[in-house]
Amino acid sequence: MRTTLQKREIDQIANYFFAHQLAVDDEDRREGGSEQLFQSLAQQLSANGVEYETAFQLGSPPKLGLSDREMQKRAETHAWTLQPAKQALARGDYSFLRWKMDELLKVFRINLDPESASYRELGLAMLRAYVKSIEAVDQRDKGEVVETPEIVDPQQPSCSASATLSAAHEGWKKSAARPANTLREFKYAVDRFTELHGDLPVVQIKRPHVLQFREALQEMPLRRSGKLLTATLPELVDWSKEHTSDQKVSAETVNKLLGGVQAVCLWARNNGLIPDDVPWSDPFSRMRLPTRKPRREPWALAELRTLFNSAIFTQGDRPVAGKGEAAFWLPLMALFTGARLNELAPLTAADVITDAAGAIAGSW
Repeated sequence: MRTTLQKREIDQIANYFFAHQLAVDDEDRREGGSEQLFQSLAQQLSANGVEYETAFQLGSPPKLGLSDREMQKRAETHAWTLQPAKQALARGDYSFLRWKMDELLKVFRINLDPESASYRELGLAMLRAYVKSIEAVDQRDKGEVVETPEIVDPQQPSCSASATLSAAHEGWKKSAARPANTLREFKYAVDRFTELHGDLPVVQIKRPHVLQFREALQEMPLRRSGKLLTATLPELVDWSKEHTSDQKVSAETVNKLLGGVQAVCLWARNNGLIPDDVPWSDPFSRMRLPTRKPRREPWALAELRTLFNSAIFTQGDRPVAGKGEAAFWLPLMALFTGARLNELAPLTAADVITDAAGAIAGSW
């Protein structure tokens, strides 16, 4: 179930509804409406000796188009549907259209939360389209030219929310169980990209977008506090231009964020969110920054013995500088996983599991 729709999606569904309403009207004028049924009933009543009165002409239905009776009925229908529809639009009451909304959401393969704000936005958009369709048909009945818009196939990937970066990110998250830290890093990367470029369809992301994204990331300040903690990427770039002496994030951090968005885009490509007939190549390819080789040396066995024979592990000491239990758990987790401390620090207890090998090693 989704809780949000992009404006583009809402417009597509409402436009599809409007075009479908006019297409039905086209069919009535082309194929004829209910005149044949009316004349057939009149003939049956007369054949059975049933008396009746009608203000309309009896005989054969017109060979082309609508009869006078049908045109009058259409005028009556417009008279009693248009005004209530406008009153509903004035109040924002789309309740009588909900069944149409739900049917169209099925057509577009979208499971939208009926309690969400996007559902209400869609309801109002369809209500406006409904009023416009009645007015358009009324104009046609007066002899005015009103073209029927093209009805776009809702099953085309370009019409689907899954083609956007944020929706691809949602699909990537659901496709497999992933560590909480990885989920946070990828969300951070995708959010920064959309802050800079908007929620682009994946197929529209090109190398200039990636280059601008990389250059903006290079301007991010390393240390952020206060209002910078919630600042968008463009805001961080503007702040850095005024504080040129502040240290920026490393090339490794920039590459990690590029890799997060790249992984989501490649997942979208591999899972059919980009049409097969649309040319697309990975715009993130060869866009990484060069990095220096790490100078860190692995711990020697004697160093590990010194660390794990300290009072933290043998006497239960918890120094203030060690941030309580972090002093005990972070070195231990680093020993078993090989992860860096900055990768382990954001984890919660729920992120840590013990497999059979870990249990044996832990007991040893």
